[in-house]
Amino acid sequence: MPQTHPAPKGRTRLAAAATGAALVAGVGGLVIAGAPAANAADQNLNKSFAYSCDLYDSATPTGTPLVPNNAVGVNARVVVPTSVAPNQLIGARKTQITLTMPEDLRKATYGLLGGRKAGGRSNDASITIADSGSASLTVPIRNLASPPVTVPSAVGASWTIPTQGDVPAIKLPSTATGTGTLTMPARFTVLAQIYKADNSKLDVSLDCSITSTDKTLGTIAISGTAYRDARLTAAATTATYGRASRITARLSAAVGGRVDAYVGTRRIGAANVSGTTASIPVSGTALRPGAYTVTLRHSGAARVNPVAAVNTRLTVRKAGSSLAAKVSPKKIRAKRTKAKVSVTVRTSGFKATGRVTAKVGKKTVGKGTVRNGKVTIKLKKFKKKGTYRVKLTYGGSAYANGSTKTVKVKVRR
Repeated sequence: MPQTHPAPKGRTRLAAAATGAALVAGVGGLVIAGAPAANAADQNLNKSFAYSCDLYDSATPTGTPLVPNNAVGVNARVVVPTSVAPNQLIGARKTQITLTMPEDLRKATYGLLGGRKAGGRSNDASITIADSGSASLTVPIRNLASPPVTVPSAVGASWTIPTQGDVPAIKLPSTATGTGTLTMPARFTVLAQIYKADNSKLDVSLDCSITSTDKTLGTIAISGTAYRDARLTAAATTATYGRASRITARLSAAVGGRVDAYVGTRRIGAANVSGTTASIPVSGTALRPGAYTVTLRHSGAARVNPVAAVNTRLTVRKAGSSLAAKVSPKKIRAKRTKAKVSVTVRTSGFKATGRVTAKVGKKTVGKGTVRNGKVTIKLKKFKKKGTYRVKLTYGGSAYANGSTKTVKVKVRR
């Protein structure tokens, strides 16, 4: 597909690869998609160009063309910024272009080659930005291709072919100034396949050169303070469930803005940047105990290129616990009194759940379910008088580790 050539010295040029050339084109021309919708700061460019394309009956345009000098119309449309700043990153987007194929090429494809459908791709399309000095940047257009489209059978029928490709993000040189001129490529090639009625395929190619005197599609002003760049980093963090923690994000430059922390699509915290640091608070109960990948995203800074998101690790440990217990009633008699133990499971920042078991030696004398951090356990009757050591064991939960406590129960005759 289109391949741009160096800009003439003394001019700034954004050479917009006429993506996809002769066997491609989106309805109506070159359209840059995948970027924010058009707004007051954008401009709509719409212009037609003429190319002369030689058709070769081989996968590469070499030797004598099968059908030379085909007049192919290229109508390009694009939404571009009215102005950009030095060092500014222009976001990635899709491109499309509409090509109008001449009758001679339709006739040769349908009749001479027996084609019923045609599709193709370009591997040499690119976009070049060069200023009036020595700064320049050339970026390839990737995945530039057209699905098979029907070749019209009727004489004089309109034949257009769509193409679409991916233009990666482009960052202007930090020294760029003046006016950027958006131009069509002087030349491009198309590698195509002709699909016959018997489902067989034929490889062909097109070698296209622009014949329009004016190659300019439009202009973009380059002005203002240069955009800044920053890189985001963060170290792994360990937290304890129930206790608030912080994730510390660091930027390589003091660009301001804020940093948001996400686990999946859920935001778990955010903080404004102070200097080069954002200290992001995370609630003690925001995440269950476990290991998490946290994505940090920077936003809200003026004249700063998008900062790449970064992943960090957050490990949430189970909370610790401790037990407090009180035995009742005060007087417990053998074979007659069922004692009770009121147990409080102490945790920080949340109310514990789970179960508590009471044992004398290896024998279980009671158990109960913890609700809101408390449980009252009814003990079995003691058969003999004496002082018994009752071990209370909290088994823990998904949020807290277990703990134990031993209480003495004095039993009278």
